[in-house]
Amino acid sequence: MVLSLAACGAEPAAPEASEEPAVTEAPAEEPAAAETPAEEPASSGTHIVVDFKGEETEVPDEIDRVVILGPLPAATVYAVFMGGDISKLVGVTPDLKNGVEYSVFAKYCPEIMDVSSDFYAGGQLNMEELVKLDPDVVFYHSESDAEPIRQAGIPAVALTHPNKGGSASPLETLRSWMDTYAQTFRMTSSAQDIIAYGEEVESEIRSRIEANPTESVEKYLYINTYSDSGLVIAGAKSFAAWWTDLLGAENLGARATNSSVNMEQIYEWNPDKIFILTFSDKTPADIYNNTVGEDDWSGITAVKEEQVFKYPFGMHRWWPPCTDTPLAMWWSAKTAYPELFTDVDMDAMVKEYYQKWYGMELTDEDVANILTAPAQTYRHY
Repeated sequence: MVLSLAACGAEPAAPEASEEPAVTEAPAEEPAAAETPAEEPASSGTHIVVDFKGEETEVPDEIDRVVILGPLPAATVYAVFMGGDISKLVGVTPDLKNGVEYSVFAKYCPEIMDVSSDFYAGGQLNMEELVKLDPDVVFYHSESDAEPIRQAGIPAVALTHPNKGGSASPLETLRSWMDTYAQTFRMTSSAQDIIAYGEEVESEIRSRIEANPTESVEKYLYINTYSDSGLVIAGAKSFAAWWTDLLGAENLGARATNSSVNMEQIYEWNPDKIFILTFSDKTPADIYNNTVGEDDWSGITAVKEEQVFKYPFGMHRWWPPCTDTPLAMWWSAKTAYPELFTDVDMDAMVKEYYQKWYGMELTDEDVANILTAPAQTYRHY
């Protein structure tokens, strides 16, 4: 059993003696916090960061101004990695701020709403505004953004994403992001211990599902965005590949040649379960009540059996990687197999997790706000 968050039992990681001075480790019961090397003379040197593709980037030893272009959750992971201290974060994208404004992350790190996003208006990079921020390093995932940044002489470090050649595992992606931060800032964080706990959760979930095989493989549809103008689903190169593998299901989006699909295609697939991502402002009620355009979902198995769900939104969306990923695994498993996970009390687990890793005492209202994400958390610029 891995229901106890103390199960991983790992002490916060510390830098290797050969590379960094010793650090003082926080007690095991303390929330995740950044662990900085002992004070040393200011350095004007540089060091090399190797990204997930094996590419090298030279960055300053002393980094005081950070911009994070994406992927979206990477800024919230940075905040947790730093123990909630984002004093050096000078730029994030507006869609990140728009999403977290109504989330519990805004309580954990309210300063995020004051961080500049003027350099990325309408989803387009404005180099003139970015240069004004005078960043020491920029983290990105789109090469189209990286090229002009490098041409301006600003170090740009890539963060992994499955549609950029990275792993489809949220946990492995989270590990990669934290490893990149550790390299860049020459430090470790007790937040990295979340990975060890996540590995135990994944193992427990897989063991239970494999020990209770179903007669047939269920078909899952993941809705990315949905409006009168169309429906976009998660395809083969998305985190859906990993989520369905974890749950022993099929990602119907992998069959599609285009992420935009119509109702005729959905009826042909006839999904057993539908998951709405929090990139969308739609809810299961919109599917059950056919509130969007002329679409009629009433004949779909998932609708008839009331198997339409929406992903939660905690420190960030639970669909992509975030520091809540172990919770997202428990929620997904309990949602897919309620009879196998009757011992999983999500309300209690969320409260315990947030106390352990973030030092937050959540109210019942906070937990409800996480597990039933407000419509305002949808992605918009």
